[in-house]
Amino acid sequence: MALIEFYGGRCHFVERAGDVYDAARAIAADTGGHYMDQFTYAERATDWRGNNNIAESMFTQMQRERHRCRAGSWWVQVRAAPAATIGRYLRYQPPRHAGYAWPTRRARCSAPTTARATPRSPRRARASKALAAPRVEPSFIRTLVDRMEEVADDDSVAAMRALSALLGRRVGPSTGTNFVAMLRLAQEMAHAGAAGVDPLAAVATRASATCPPTTDDAWVQRCLGDCAASHGRLQALLA
Repeated sequence: MALIEFYGGRCHFVERAGDVYDAARAIAADTGGHYMDQFTYAERATDWRGNNNIAESMFTQMQRERHRCRAGSWWVQVRAAPAATIGRYLRYQPPRHAGYAWPTRRARCSAPTTARATPRSPRRARASKALAAPRVEPSFIRTLVDRMEEVADDDSVAAMRALSALLGRRVGPSTGTNFVAMLRLAQEMAHAGAAGVDPLAAVATRASATCPPTTDDAWVQRCLGDCAASHGRLQALLA
């Protein structure tokens, strides 16, 4: 919020997380502004068939890795907004699949099998912004995802902290969610005899900018409890 205000923005607060959408439309109408509803049209805002998009950049990078993408069945583990863009891109490629990770009790849990997500969810929002989608975004297309992986909130936070330590920079719990799902998938591939696995993950906004509660030990203990077991599960995946 301080960063928004620093650049001349104004923060408007709502009582319930799910009210943010109608409030944004109302503010835009009252002020003659524009409501940038980015997640409704996120999956069609880029040419997923061409270059210069996140999916094409990922596969270009993977071609330079030790275990480069070859013919056969390959998995890409995705989160939130990039899911549809990457999923559509994969449909134009050799046999590859998209896996989607979501936190326990997140809104998307209520509609994991629908072709297009429902606009609202009765699930309560989480205290942390990155784990708290108050609705299933309209741009989420379930049919583009081949595998849904549920990750507990405490596992997401444990992974967030472990990955932050490995990278030397803070990442958020949403990145932690994807990291856990990616490690699980890599472990399954290794057990199945896959000849080399080089996981790739896109790291988004730093944790302190979007979800400061999850970096606070007291908040984590109060809201999620003891994360020792989660830390143990994560270390087993990293082993």
